[in-house]
Amino acid sequence: MPPTPSPLPNELEAQFSVSRARGLGVTPSRLRASDLERPRRGVRVRASDANRDPAPQNDFEAHERHELRRIAHVAQILNERQFFSHRSAA
Repeated sequence: MPPTPSPLPNELEAQFSVSRARGLGVTPSRLRASDLERPRRGVRVRASDANRDPAPQNDFEAHERHELRRIAHVAQILNERQFFSHRSAA
């Protein structure tokens, strides 16, 4: 059985960028622990928070939630000169 991962800093929310975590002193090995999901490069999500939404009512709602989750993940790694456009910005 793998050891229990060390706690993350309280300053980190449910989803966060790797660079923010590293700035708070989180080690690379901690960022690879099994209690964190890696939805995209440079982003981590606490696995306990990843699936907290209630079941979708229909396919449209499921697709909309999936799209919003992906947008939120990308938002974690945008710099001050990058932005969303078109449907993602709406």
